[in-house]
Amino acid sequence: WQISAAVPSLYCFLVALNQGNEPELLRRQFSDGTGIFGCNAFDLYSEVSMVVGPGPAGQVVSVSMGGPMAASSMHNTRDFLRAWAKVREKGTYMFHDFIVKVDPDTVFFPDRFRAHLGQLRPPVGASVYIKNCNVGFGFMGAIEALSRKATHDLLASIGECHRTMGGHSGEDGFLKECLDMVGAGYMTDANVLGTPHDTSNCADGGRVAFHPRKDAGSWLGCFGTAAR
Repeated sequence: WQISAAVPSLYCFLVALNQGNEPELLRRQFSDGTGIFGCNAFDLYSEVSMVVGPGPAGQVVSVSMGGPMAASSMHNTRDFLRAWAKVREKGTYMFHDFIVKVDPDTVFFPDRFRAHLGQLRPPVGASVYIKNCNVGFGFMGAIEALSRKATHDLLASIGECHRTMGGHSGEDGFLKECLDMVGAGYMTDANVLGTPHDTSNCADGGRVAFHPRKDAGSWLGCFGTAAR
């Protein structure tokens, strides 16, 4: 597989554990160039560095976040603050139109997301994030998409958000509140995710992402059905 040159340009990243199912999930996605590996640029962040495999531009190794992560997604804001700090440090996002954070167990189709953006037509240069479902506050952490300007504004103020809002919640709620605080607008496309607790057969060709698929077999099975 080759790195995508499609537009709009996507910088995608995920945050993974070094144990359990996630390393194998990543390696299977990577071997086929699926999930975030279909984006124009990608990064992986993990507790400590791990080798994913040989890619089109050389060996792909995850970026260490410097220590263990929380066991519960209800209390993982601090972990993702570390990941977003790495995103800011690397600066790759500045060269892409949209930034997409995806969970390792999310079956994600970058080409579909580009098509959805083409239908949404977010204003060029606008600070905007995409509400991805009609569940709860509408911005579930399985897939979080925001424009380059929204990402820039978020990263400029994320420390202040942490100071005033704390970090004792799930990262998706924190991220949405911080984006709102820095004045980002939003657009809604409930077919990006649909539901964060999908139990379908993945046959919906209009959906961008299906979550969760916790092991490589179910992830690849869902991907195969959705890609038909």
